[in-house]
Amino acid sequence: MIFLLILAAALADDPLQPLVPVDGAVPNIAEGINLVPAGSLLTMPPPLPGAEPSRFTVPDKAFLLPETYYDTALVKAKQLAICQPALDTCTETALEWQKRSYDALTACSDQFGVDEATVSGLQAQVLEQETRARVAEGKVKQARNMAGIAWGITGGLVLGSVTVVVLTLGN
Repeated sequence: MIFLLILAAALADDPLQPLVPVDGAVPNIAEGINLVPAGSLLTMPPPLPGAEPSRFTVPDKAFLLPETYYDTALVKAKQLAICQPALDTCTETALEWQKRSYDALTACSDQFGVDEATVSGLQAQVLEQETRARVAEGKVKQARNMAGIAWGITGGLVLGSVTVVVLTLGN
Protein backbone atom coordinates (compact mmCIF):
# COMPACT_ATOMS: atom_id res chain seq x y z
CA MET A 1 0.00 0.00 0.00
CA ILE A 2 1.28 3.43 -0.94
CA PHE A 3 -0.48 5.48 1.72
CA LEU A 4 -0.83 5.23 5.46
CA LEU A 5 -3.93 6.78 6.95
CA ILE A 6 -3.52 8.92 10.02
CA LEU A 7 -6.07 10.89 11.99
CA ALA A 8 -5.40 14.61 11.99
CA ALA A 9 -6.37 14.83 15.65
CA ALA A 10 -3.92 12.05 16.59
CA LEU A 11 -0.93 13.77 14.95
CA ALA A 12 0.18 15.48 18.12
CA ASP A 13 0.41 12.27 20.15
CA ASP A 14 1.13 9.42 17.72
CA PRO A 15 1.58 10.27 13.99
CA LEU A 16 1.41 6.61 12.89
CA GLN A 17 -1.96 5.74 14.47
CA PRO A 18 -4.23 4.25 11.75
CA LEU A 19 -7.51 5.86 10.80
CA VAL A 20 -10.40 4.47 12.84
CA PRO A 21 -13.88 4.96 11.38
CA VAL A 22 -16.81 6.15 13.47
CA ASP A 23 -18.08 2.59 14.01
CA GLY A 24 -14.70 1.64 15.58
CA ALA A 25 -13.60 -0.93 13.01
CA VAL A 26 -10.11 -0.56 11.56
CA PRO A 27 -10.37 -0.53 7.75
CA ASN A 28 -8.69 -3.38 5.93
CA ILE A 29 -6.98 -1.58 3.08
CA ALA A 30 -5.92 -4.79 1.33
CA GLU A 31 -9.56 -5.62 0.56
CA GLY A 32 -10.32 -2.60 -1.58
CA ILE A 33 -11.37 1.00 -1.58
CA ASN A 34 -11.62 2.85 1.73
CA LEU A 35 -13.28 6.11 2.66
CA VAL A 36 -10.93 8.88 3.83
CA PRO A 37 -12.81 11.52 5.85
CA ALA A 38 -12.06 15.19 5.38
CA GLY A 39 -9.25 16.38 7.65
CA SER A 40 -7.34 13.06 7.60
CA LEU A 41 -3.59 13.17 7.16
CA LEU A 42 -2.08 10.96 4.45
CA THR A 43 1.56 9.96 4.74
CA MET A 44 3.43 8.60 1.73
CA PRO A 45 6.47 6.46 2.42
CA PRO A 46 9.73 8.09 1.43
CA PRO A 47 10.89 7.40 -2.14
CA LEU A 48 14.43 6.71 -0.91
CA PRO A 49 15.55 5.13 2.35
CA GLY A 50 16.40 7.77 4.94
CA ALA A 51 14.27 10.48 3.26
CA GLU A 52 11.36 12.11 5.03
CA PRO A 53 7.86 10.81 4.25
CA SER A 54 5.58 13.32 2.52
CA ARG A 55 2.37 14.22 4.36
CA PHE A 56 -0.73 16.10 3.36
CA THR A 57 -4.19 16.71 4.81
CA VAL A 58 -7.27 15.59 2.85
CA PRO A 59 -9.42 18.71 2.37
CA ASP A 60 -12.65 16.88 1.42
CA LYS A 61 -14.03 13.37 1.73
CA ALA A 62 -11.93 11.08 -0.50
CA PHE A 63 -11.24 7.42 -1.15
CA LEU A 64 -8.06 5.43 -0.77
CA LEU A 65 -7.34 2.85 -3.49
CA PRO A 66 -4.94 -0.09 -3.39
CA GLU A 67 -2.29 -0.14 -6.15
CA THR A 68 -4.10 -2.84 -8.11
CA TYR A 69 -7.35 -0.87 -8.13
CA TYR A 70 -5.52 2.29 -9.17
CA ASP A 71 -3.63 0.49 -11.97
CA THR A 72 -6.84 -1.09 -13.21
CA ALA A 73 -8.56 2.31 -13.20
CA LEU A 74 -5.68 3.81 -15.20
CA VAL A 75 -5.85 1.02 -17.79
CA LYS A 76 -9.61 1.41 -18.11
CA ALA A 77 -9.21 5.19 -18.49
CA LYS A 78 -6.73 4.66 -21.33
CA GLN A 79 -9.02 2.10 -22.96
CA LEU A 80 -11.88 4.58 -22.70
CA ALA A 81 -9.78 7.16 -24.55
CA ILE A 82 -9.14 4.59 -27.29
CA CYS A 83 -12.80 3.63 -27.52
CA GLN A 84 -14.20 7.17 -27.22
CA PRO A 85 -14.34 7.89 -31.00
CA ALA A 86 -16.26 4.65 -31.61
CA LEU A 87 -18.53 5.45 -28.68
CA ASP A 88 -19.17 8.93 -30.10
CA THR A 89 -19.97 7.43 -33.51
CA CYS A 90 -22.33 4.89 -31.94
CA THR A 91 -24.01 7.62 -29.91
CA GLU A 92 -24.49 9.83 -32.99
CA THR A 93 -25.88 6.90 -34.98
CA ALA A 94 -28.22 5.94 -32.14
CA LEU A 95 -29.46 9.53 -31.84
CA GLU A 96 -30.00 9.73 -35.60
CA TRP A 97 -31.99 6.48 -35.59
CA GLN A 98 -33.91 7.65 -32.56
CA LYS A 99 -34.87 10.82 -34.45
CA ARG A 100 -35.87 8.77 -37.50
CA SER A 101 -37.96 6.47 -35.32
CA TYR A 102 -39.64 9.43 -33.65
CA ASP A 103 -40.36 11.04 -37.03
CA ALA A 104 -41.80 7.74 -38.33
CA LEU A 105 -43.90 7.39 -35.19
CA THR A 106 -45.19 10.94 -35.59
CA ALA A 107 -46.01 10.35 -39.27
CA CYS A 108 -47.80 7.10 -38.43
CA SER A 109 -49.71 8.74 -35.62
CA ASP A 110 -50.80 11.57 -37.91
CA GLN A 111 -51.76 9.03 -40.60
CA PHE A 112 -53.80 7.06 -38.05
CA GLY A 113 -55.77 10.23 -37.32
CA VAL A 114 -56.36 10.84 -41.04
CA ASP A 115 -57.30 7.19 -41.58
CA GLU A 116 -59.76 7.28 -38.70
CA ALA A 117 -61.45 10.36 -40.16
CA THR A 118 -61.52 8.72 -43.62
CA VAL A 119 -63.01 5.49 -42.22
CA SER A 120 -65.69 7.47 -40.37
CA GLY A 121 -66.52 9.37 -43.56
CA LEU A 122 -66.63 6.18 -45.62
CA GLN A 123 -68.87 4.47 -43.07
CA ALA A 124 -71.32 7.36 -43.35
CA GLN A 125 -71.21 7.11 -47.16
CA VAL A 126 -71.77 3.33 -47.05
CA LEU A 127 -74.75 3.78 -44.73
CA GLU A 128 -76.19 6.45 -47.04
CA GLN A 129 -75.65 4.32 -50.14
CA GLU A 130 -77.14 1.27 -48.43
CA THR A 131 -80.23 3.30 -47.59
CA ARG A 132 -80.44 4.54 -51.16
CA ALA A 133 -79.99 0.98 -52.48
CA ARG A 134 -82.82 -0.34 -50.29
CA VAL A 135 -85.10 2.50 -51.42
CA ALA A 136 -84.16 1.77 -55.05
CA GLU A 137 -84.81 -1.98 -54.54
CA GLY A 138 -88.24 -1.13 -53.13
CA LYS A 139 -88.98 1.07 -56.12
CA VAL A 140 -87.78 -1.66 -58.52
CA LYS A 141 -90.09 -4.20 -56.84
CA GLN A 142 -92.95 -1.75 -57.03
CA ALA A 143 -92.17 -1.03 -60.69
CA ARG A 144 -92.07 -4.78 -61.48
CA ASN A 145 -95.40 -5.25 -59.78
CA MET A 146 -96.87 -2.32 -61.72
CA ALA A 147 -95.32 -3.63 -64.93
CA GLY A 148 -96.93 -7.03 -64.26
CA ILE A 149 -100.25 -5.36 -63.68
CA ALA A 150 -99.82 -3.25 -66.82
CA TRP A 151 -98.98 -6.35 -68.85
CA GLY A 152 -102.01 -8.07 -67.40
CA ILE A 153 -104.26 -5.18 -68.35
CA THR A 154 -102.66 -4.92 -71.79
CA GLY A 155 -103.04 -8.67 -72.29
CA GLY A 156 -106.67 -8.47 -71.24
CA LEU A 157 -107.31 -5.65 -73.68
CA VAL A 158 -105.54 -7.50 -76.49
CA LEU A 159 -107.51 -10.64 -75.71
CA GLY A 160 -110.72 -8.66 -75.62
CA SER A 161 -109.88 -7.03 -78.97
CA VAL A 162 -109.03 -10.32 -80.54
CA THR A 163 -112.24 -11.78 -79.25
CA VAL A 164 -114.23 -8.88 -80.67
CA VAL A 165 -112.45 -9.22 -84.00
CA VAL A 166 -113.04 -12.98 -84.11
CA LEU A 167 -116.68 -12.60 -83.23
CA THR A 168 -117.13 -9.85 -85.73
CA LEU A 169 -115.49 -11.76 -88.52
CA GLY A 170 -117.28 -14.91 -87.58
CA ASN A 171 -120.68 -13.33 -88.02
